[in-house]
Amino acid sequence: MAWARGAISLIAGLVVIIVPTWSALALVVMTGVTLVLIGIIGLVQAFSLGKNLPPVGEQHTTIDG
Repeated sequence: MAWARGAISLIAGLVVIIVPTWSALALVVMTGVTLVLIGIIGLVQAFSLGKNLPPVGEQHTTIDG
């Protein structure tokens, strides 16, 4: 099975060398999708964690130690 991984890597390397614009485009698209997903997850976390905060003006509890 390791030979299949080696063959796929060899073909992928040749594609990157022969057609670098496709590789760059794929990298840009994957980076953009990743950044959008990170942003969505951050917004969901911010809104879900913000609901448990006490209202402004109330006493906050602190842990000393």
